[in-house]
Amino acid sequence: MPVRVGDRVFGNLYLTEKEGGFTEHDETVLELLAVTAGAAVATLRLQERLRRAALQEDRERIARDLHDSIIQDLFAIGLGLQTAVGHLGHDAETVRTRITDAVDRLDESISSLRRYIFDLRPPVWARPSLSTEIRRLVADLSEPYGVDVGIDVDCPPDTPESPLSDHIVSVVKESVSNALRHSQARTIDVRVACDGTRLLVNIADDGAGFDPDAEHGGLGLRNLARRVTAVGGEYVLDTAPGKGTVVTVWFPLG
Repeated sequence: MPVRVGDRVFGNLYLTEKEGGFTEHDETVLELLAVTAGAAVATLRLQERLRRAALQEDRERIARDLHDSIIQDLFAIGLGLQTAVGHLGHDAETVRTRITDAVDRLDESISSLRRYIFDLRPPVWARPSLSTEIRRLVADLSEPYGVDVGIDVDCPPDTPESPLSDHIVSVVKESVSNALRHSQARTIDVRVACDGTRLLVNIADDGAGFDPDAEHGGLGLRNLARRVTAVGGEYVLDTAPGKGTVVTVWFPLG
């Protein structure tokens, strides 16, 4: 008796001889056993496929989260240290200040990594406002470059709530980091605004721009688009060679 689900056969059930032969009832029981066994095998295989898919999804999520947060922080720290090296031998005080700042920020990155590993986040009441968090972030990112970054956050103090605020900070971090590293921009403008039903995040720079259709393998931009759309947001990239870059994101509120 074949063990199957639909047209897929997983094996066969074999019976030894029975004195007096097999009855119609025996055949019915055997068919039931074969169907049950087939369903069990199919379920186990499906569970294994789902487990593998979940592991892959977890890997991709972890890669996105680490790239959007801790890796960007470490990159900024590295730039600060590179700047400090340039002052060696003629400006000891600047070198000392930058190294002290790098140590402090490394401690913060280690704390962030620990919170990520153990899924521990500061309580809402202990976190700074969105405006304060963005201003601190942008100051840390832009300090090694000396680029003028304008910031305008026009939202009520309690808007948005976590975890949406985490997504907003990630959008700002990735967009500003890309502009600082790749665009050779002189100015960058960051704007966050709320209209009651949606929240707007807009990051514009006057840099070199690029061809958005070119094969550039930009993990950061792909991660950014995925993160936005995964929470129901909209993502628009407006750029061209020599035209600067504008990243516009809308998140639904409520």
